[in-house]
Amino acid sequence: MPIPPQMFASMLGLRRVPLFSRQIARIARRRYTTKPPPQPQGEPARKESKGLSANFYRSFGSPILKTFLGALFTYQVIYWGWLKLEMLDIQREKNDEIKQLQREVTQAKHEARIKRDTEENRKTDVTVEGVGSQSTSWIDMLRGFWR
Repeated sequence: MPIPPQMFASMLGLRRVPLFSRQIARIARRRYTTKPPPQPQGEPARKESKGLSANFYRSFGSPILKTFLGALFTYQVIYWGWLKLEMLDIQREKNDEIKQLQREVTQAKHEARIKRDTEENRKTDVTVEGVGSQSTSWIDMLRGFWR
């Protein structure tokens, strides 16, 4: 009794290849030929565009677009990072300037207080030495208290 072909194929591990895969294999084999492959009967014929640029962008449009968008994204990230660093640098410079001005104000207040105290001591010394009695009023005492 002969073995049926289906059973023989299954024993060898062979399986049936669908029609679509055979068409791809046939097209792949014809890759380097000069004539275009024949169109299957079920598919409509595809119009070939006659312009070279249309064929170029049909083939390479997607990679060019991806590269352009990747470059644009990279530029935006670098630009944002640069602006952030610039902002931090300007903020640091402003804070340093504010601290310097606060030190100058504190130093000027300290020098003014020392100058005022020395002038008050001179006035008190003059009144005490000249008249022998202190001529300060209660308002002058309060002013000295609040300083």
